[in-house]
Amino acid sequence: MFRLPELGEDYSIMQALVSVEMVVLFVVSVFVIGGTLRAIDNMAQIGQLLGYPARSVNTFVSLISIWNYAGRVGAGYLSEMLLARMAPRILEKALHSDIPDDVIRCNILPRLPFKLATRLKVISKKYYGILTNNATLSARQARLCPPCPALIHMDLPDRHLGAYTSKVEAIDVLSSTPDIVGIPSGFDFLGCCLENGILSLLASTNGLVCILYTPTNFISHSRAPTLFIANPATQKAQSIPGTTKHITRFDKGIGLVFDPVDNFQENTVSKFVIVKAVGARTIEDNGTKFCFATFSSNTGCWAMSSTTVYVDTKINCNNKKVAYGSGIMYWDYQEIVLWFDIATDMAGIVKMPWIQLGVEVKGPVHHDIDTSANGMLVCTTIDKGGLIVYHLVRVNTDFSWEIKHERRWIDMMKDSISAFGFCHSMQLRSGLQPERLTERRLVRPIGMVDGRFVYIGVRQEWKTKVKIVCYNMVTGKTYDTGKELGNRYSKNPFYVYRNSMANIPHIAVPVQGKICEGSAGGCICAMYTGEG
Repeated sequence: MFRLPELGEDYSIMQALVSVEMVVLFVVSVFVIGGTLRAIDNMAQIGQLLGYPARSVNTFVSLISIWNYAGRVGAGYLSEMLLARMAPRILEKALHSDIPDDVIRCNILPRLPFKLATRLKVISKKYYGILTNNATLSARQARLCPPCPALIHMDLPDRHLGAYTSKVEAIDVLSSTPDIVGIPSGFDFLGCCLENGILSLLASTNGLVCILYTPTNFISHSRAPTLFIANPATQKAQSIPGTTKHITRFDKGIGLVFDPVDNFQENTVSKFVIVKAVGARTIEDNGTKFCFATFSSNTGCWAMSSTTVYVDTKINCNNKKVAYGSGIMYWDYQEIVLWFDIATDMAGIVKMPWIQLGVEVKGPVHHDIDTSANGMLVCTTIDKGGLIVYHLVRVNTDFSWEIKHERRWIDMMKDSISAFGFCHSMQLRSGLQPERLTERRLVRPIGMVDGRFVYIGVRQEWKTKVKIVCYNMVTGKTYDTGKELGNRYSKNPFYVYRNSMANIPHIAVPVQGKICEGSAGGCICAMYTGEG
């Protein structure tokens, strides 16, 4: 109730009652009504002092109260009549002047919150026409709209003790904004048989998401995966050509590059790029090498980058998460971060912050990576000591981590012990026992939203679901969101999502029908063919 939404978003009744605007409106109303009541009371006292009988005084007070109300209403109607008859041109200019459509489309609607802009469709046919199938508005709204970020996660519903559940993936949403819109309950609009396959959320960038559909039936010719680019807010999707030859089943090392631009500005073309990191052992089997395959909507082709990254240790090539920001793609490989610059075709690795900075950690470290609103990579770590947030700073081709926020568990619990009310064993007569939080429970960071809200998952036992708490880095407070993950055993990551009206860029038809660029055998599909 006390977590108020941003101005322009919808308020519940209880949120409106405790808002500052309602308090100010109530105080002003009390002052205005109080002045009127005081004047009427003074009239009654004057009548009593002049010696009029009580019946006459009461009648007089009642009449002036009624005429006070009637006078205000009559003055309003009279002012409207005078404006309509005496100054019709001024009234017409004030109320019925038409604002140019380009001003509404380019300067007003793109700056409204997504939730408010979508609700304008039902006001009039004019706004419905402007908001529907409008490439200019969609592109500018994606760039100028106030962000309303959330964390989304997709996995099959939990099955407990043989209970029947749906075979279709469910979506978990975490957001500081109540009743966020633009996130559908399912992905039926993809046009594939969801019950005969598995959906995997691979990436989320500026309103678009990358989803992999992998069939699970036993028909050999239909077991090839399909990669989709979709906008959940508009419920539009487009499949990526060449997926069957360039993407493996249950593939995860895939990222999405999408930076909304205005197509009507000079030298700007809206496009998206899919980047896949491919890891393999070196010939000597004493290290790991990474190469990169890309698909661009401008060319409609898959291509291999000439850049290769070598690591002198054996790396588990199953990456944990992919993030994108400011033209750079990042892959989380547990102890290292692999990066690839889309514009310069450069790549490299960065050790995780606690390893690079030599930070003393207590027990196992659980971490998560995300990108902030300005495109900077953020790594959140949790150990038995507490929570630390790092930012990755780039100078030319050198990367280094910096500690931006640090908080101990004991301090978090002192400020917000009610948020950990489900952990009964931590609050004893002898005082708080924060070490029991990490010793007896699995605590891991889930993601960061808006640069200040850190969502943390806490699971008490193997048979219980993961409870979600939110830590505000600005206020230092922690509160229980009251939400649980739909699948207690899920290892799928959460991705930052912002609802957007952005259109999916058109995929060009490749020249001469070639889906692969470069020489024969130099594409990623040749690697998979060789493995087969």
